[in-house]
Amino acid sequence: MFDPKWLVLGVFVAAFALLANYDTQLGIAAGTLLGIAAVIYFWARLRLWMADHEPGDTRRAMVERFRKLTDNRRRARDKELSGE
Repeated sequence: MFDPKWLVLGVFVAAFALLANYDTQLGIAAGTLLGIAAVIYFWARLRLWMADHEPGDTRRAMVERFRKLTDNRRRARDKELSGE
């Protein structure tokens, strides 16, 4: 529902605005740090997301699931035909 990261981001932007209003050079420095932090955050998030979603892993999982379903159906059919 409400993610705390938005609160942190809002406070950071407000602090940046106050710094920029107080001193332009300090605001530029804070903006640079904000930009660097954002780039590092998005790079790390993308890197971790790509590690979890490798195409080979997804295909392998689907093939394994299909094999399990096929085996379950074959066992059920054999059980039904044998009259158990």
